[in-house]
Amino acid sequence: MQDESVLRERIIDEGDATPSGRIAFLIYEVMLRMRAVGVAQDQSFDFPITQSDLADATGLTPVHVNRMLQRLREDGLIATEGKRWTVLYAAGLRKAAKFEASYLHLDRAKDEPGSEVGKRLRGLI
Repeated sequence: MQDESVLRERIIDEGDATPSGRIAFLIYEVMLRMRAVGVAQDQSFDFPITQSDLADATGLTPVHVNRMLQRLREDGLIATEGKRWTVLYAAGLRKAAKFEASYLHLDRAKDEPGSEVGKRLRGLI
């Protein structure tokens, strides 16, 4: 069910979002997922993909991805140092992405008794 929800969200996002919104959406989702499985420290995580990979994932050119990442940095939303990414202003990035987390169904994991993922999700959504 989660896979189908993610696919639907991607289809809608591709047609509706601005280029910077597409990038913001992907970064925000990756941050949530990394935090959910415990591999992000606060809002920092290793993100070992290239700008070409981001371009492929968002339907943009690598040059356009570069410009959008620069804009997100200039707006104080993200910082990058090599493969280490930090979301500096999560609420701002979420707003830029027009992100609505319900399609991830994180609330289900959160409510599962004894779930380690559920324990980590408290406060994420």
